[in-house]
Amino acid sequence: FPTLFQHTDWDNGSNPESALKRVWISKGINVKRTDRVMFTVATQFDTTRWRKAKGDVPGVPGLLKKYHDEYDQTQRNCPGVFEGRESGEEQ
Repeated sequence: FPTLFQHTDWDNGSNPESALKRVWISKGINVKRTDRVMFTVATQFDTTRWRKAKGDVPGVPGLLKKYHDEYDQTQRNCPGVFEGRESGEEQ
């Protein structure tokens, strides 16, 4: 393991995010949460073990929103990024 992760208890059944948080706390690293500015996308041909993408991303033909809540949060935090975008129009 990289030095940052040495001497970490990996046997407690935690997820990677929880383990990373414990490492940061133990190293005195202060991390602040930021507003969401990204969302997960897929094409109709992508495979998944979790949730199938549906709902077009405005202005990006063939790209689908995977998690609508992520998209909605992104739109609140970055208003107008995809609103009114025509196919092929660059921002």
